[in-house]
Amino acid sequence: MKKKIILITACFVTLAAITIVALSSLSSQADIAADREMGKLGEMPISGNPLYATVAPGLKLKIDTGSDISAITDKDLRYLDSIGCRIDTTFYPSLGRNGRGDMVFETVRYRVSLPLYNYTVSKDSLGAIYYRPIAESINMLSNVDFIPSSSGISVIGIDFLQRFKVEYQYARGVIALYLDMPEGYEKCCDIQSPLSLIDFISLGNRYYMDLEVEHRPYRFFIDTGIQRAHIKLPMSERKITKHNLLEDTIVSLRGKFPALVDERAWLLMGDRERSVKAYYYDNDEEDFAINPLNVFKQDVLLDFSNKELLLRPYCAISHYERPENEASVLAEFDRSQSGL
Repeated sequence: MKKKIILITACFVTLAAITIVALSSLSSQADIAADREMGKLGEMPISGNPLYATVAPGLKLKIDTGSDISAITDKDLRYLDSIGCRIDTTFYPSLGRNGRGDMVFETVRYRVSLPLYNYTVSKDSLGAIYYRPIAESINMLSNVDFIPSSSGISVIGIDFLQRFKVEYQYARGVIALYLDMPEGYEKCCDIQSPLSLIDFISLGNRYYMDLEVEHRPYRFFIDTGIQRAHIKLPMSERKITKHNLLEDTIVSLRGKFPALVDERAWLLMGDRERSVKAYYYDNDEEDFAINPLNVFKQDVLLDFSNKELLLRPYCAISHYERPENEASVLAEFDRSQSGL
């Protein structure tokens, strides 16, 4: 009987090990290719709260480093099909966190082509911002992987973003993608990517930065899904501040959460120091998180492959405020000029 138990246990352990090895060998976005690979691949105007990126005119996806896997809705797939983008459906097991932060397992994968553009940016007399795609700038990305969306929204996840150097152009309110390093950036701080078992078998990595808030060290998760807040800390850490805290409510895809806000928390980030808006609240996501796209009022570059956050050593004198209402970002587009 004892030998039988040992044999069964050994079989289970072996099966578990084989499963973990099999899942860890899976990949996402490994075959992405661009028609034009040098320089800027394309731009994505961003707006809203949480942040949505206009990947192509008519196609807006939530940009979320907290999502391991990029996901797409049926509606957005139909739109891509309507403008002539290639869509292949395959069987491919995928495990990771979705745009809500829930662990999901999918066996369907969509491999699509995405058109990227550069944009002209203008503002009318009422302050509305217009992003107009430059038709001749089209750059087709091939072999972009998505799973079916289980959250009801389409998401650009970290599996996609970590394949590029991701630039936030503050003055223009756009995200730009590169394969090579754009000029004019200086390193601000390091990025870490510690490996856990979940990360080992997920399709995307988790990225963190070691920072100081009110002269106390913490490790912050890089989460572009954070709304309004520059940084997030658990309610238990509110004792570190000597400032008056304001009451607020954080609304996310995971619900509503009471929060206390320090509008001038002191942040040390590499060789940079400044006051930021810190939100203290508890939910079932990471206790400590930062959204670099909310923190800086200058150009930022996230280089996940080299694990660095970089800044341009100057601020823009004039800029287009990122619209809180995504409907105010108008991408005017003539499909006959798209090049598709």
